[in-house]
Amino acid sequence: MDMVERVARAILVSEIPEADFDYCKYVPDHPLYERSMRAARAAIEAMREPTTAQLAAGQKAWASDDLKRSSTLYRAMIDAALSHSGGE
Repeated sequence: MDMVERVARAILVSEIPEADFDYCKYVPDHPLYERSMRAARAAIEAMREPTTAQLAAGQKAWASDDLKRSSTLYRAMIDAALSHSGGE
């Protein structure tokens, strides 16, 4: 499953906990699937430019990771986005 679909599933289930994403996915033009996929794309596009807090978290994670793994940087930046609300 690609990232857009993972985010779409999370969006759909957060809005309608009883929704069956897998069922919606395989029904052609299912409105819940289409809506959650559009919302997921929009959410991911909005994250394209990191905030100041995300950049700081990424730099700190990169500096503390001896192996310089991109996954460490990525997770730190996502965690910063989820922990900060409003503003930069």
